[in-house]
Amino acid sequence: MSTVVATSEVHELLDELTTFEGRQDPYPTYAALRRLAPVARAADGVLVLSRYADCHALLRHPQLGHGDPDAVPIPGLADWRDHTAVRQFRTSLLNLDPPEHTRIRRLVSGVFTARRVAALRPQVEQLTAELVDGLGSEADFIGAFAFRVPIAVIGELLGVPRADQPPFQQYARRLWTDLPTTPRVGLVLGDAEGAHPLIQAAAVRD
Repeated sequence: MSTVVATSEVHELLDELTTFEGRQDPYPTYAALRRLAPVARAADGVLVLSRYADCHALLRHPQLGHGDPDAVPIPGLADWRDHTAVRQFRTSLLNLDPPEHTRIRRLVSGVFTARRVAALRPQVEQLTAELVDGLGSEADFIGAFAFRVPIAVIGELLGVPRADQPPFQQYARRLWTDLPTTPRVGLVLGDAEGAHPLIQAAAVRD
């Protein structure tokens, strides 16, 4: 693995990825990071890897984990547990280590059986056809198709009524885009939307 780089230029590149504008087209920034600092240290001390081989090796390392969320502070957000969206994200299945991850995964694994997923095929094919037909000659493929399909399938798995799926997608997108890029504004929006009944119903409970 390369030498850790922590220069002002690298910090500026990393900062770009936290802005709304920088996330609209992050690929030039990714390329610059791979060229200048394959292993970078952010201003808050976090290590950032930007090469596939390094990320692949680290993610497969048995000693890598998420750690206890209470032991890994968020800079400038000591009260993270008081914010609904942040609390849901940091304590979700995606951010847990065994044995808690194993326990919750066992609870939800029955929903993702091969038979259950295969039963969704007709709905997924119908949705895909409808979205493709509505794309037109020019479209934002991510927003108009790639984001909507998986969220709709998750909605089906979670039992979100069809009529409620469009706002469910909007809430999910806002939680995904607003919170990381506009911290304080994002927290207000995330707290409000994370408390919405649709999001609460989707949250995994003990």
